[in-house]
Amino acid sequence: MLDKNQEQNSGDNSKNLQAGRDIVIKGLSYTETKDLVKEEAQKVFKQNSLVLAEEAYKIVLDRSGELLDSFLKKLEEKRPDAITAMKDPGMQYSLFNAQKEYAKTGDKELADLLEDILVERAQNPKRDLMQIVLDECVSVAPKLTPDQFDALSLIFILRYTINYSVTKIDNLIVYIIQFILPFVNGIREEQSRYQHLEFSSCGTIGIGSRTLEQTFKNTYMILFSKGFTMEEFEQKVSTDPKLKRYLIPCYHDNTKFQINVVNQEQLKKIGKTEGLSDDELNKIIAIFKNTLMTDKEVKDFLSNIFPEITKIIDDWNKSSIKNMTLTSVGIAIGHANITRKIKQTFDLKIWIK
Repeated sequence: MLDKNQEQNSGDNSKNLQAGRDIVIKGLSYTETKDLVKEEAQKVFKQNSLVLAEEAYKIVLDRSGELLDSFLKKLEEKRPDAITAMKDPGMQYSLFNAQKEYAKTGDKELADLLEDILVERAQNPKRDLMQIVLDECVSVAPKLTPDQFDALSLIFILRYTINYSVTKIDNLIVYIIQFILPFVNGIREEQSRYQHLEFSSCGTIGIGSRTLEQTFKNTYMILFSKGFTMEEFEQKVSTDPKLKRYLIPCYHDNTKFQINVVNQEQLKKIGKTEGLSDDELNKIIAIFKNTLMTDKEVKDFLSNIFPEITKIIDDWNKSSIKNMTLTSVGIAIGHANITRKIKQTFDLKIWIK
């Protein structure tokens, strides 16, 4: 229990947070718990709000309540049992920070993003790296613009994920429409956009770069093979029939063959599972990589099947987005923005452990 004497002292420019009383979860229905959480959260917010003119104060309270209601609704839809996390002071503090930031700006996109981060945070009651990262996201996200959210999402999708259903040309078009186009506003030529992401601890602008053609080609090798003849395969790999089962007719030349896996990482996993030797794997990988399209051929092919991609490729390759790698905070914010915009979720524990 909290001490009944709630007098607090603080230094300059600091804030005192008081809940007024414990938020008791045990024994209450979800509705009762939610109502209690709303009551206490708004009490905390009011007690710690800045002194503002009457009209501004009303706007601030309305916005804080709006974010709170929306967050609790999302939590109820996704993980109602996670509302027990609201008894945690750390969770309450993150909620207060989110309310405070939205109350200041009224930015609906920011509010939506913060709500999704809070929902993820509520599902991580244990103090571990994930919880620390999500708490930090609540502080960092308000320092970014919507196009920077999109930049983080695009980098995350293209550099850190693989969609194993992209095994046909038609799948690739669907993938571009669903996962790339919603975030293309994140590709900006101004260097300051990426320097600020680096300043905000979301990523690092490295010396190395990866063009969009290289990114597509390395991730979805199956779609960009120019193929090889059976004679070339037997000469460079093996005549063993067990290895020929990995071959299919080449997508781009039906007189040739190609490897029937998405990329070399999948090939390694399948090969190890099926007992291929390192030598056999290395030879298959070598012929796979050596028969891929050049970057120009990749661009020409993509532009032919989906003309809108041409500008995206050019913009990506001209900007520092091609040089960026993400921190755990950048990954989590990028992921929250994906959830917000296209309602797709990934298991963050794959990247943040």
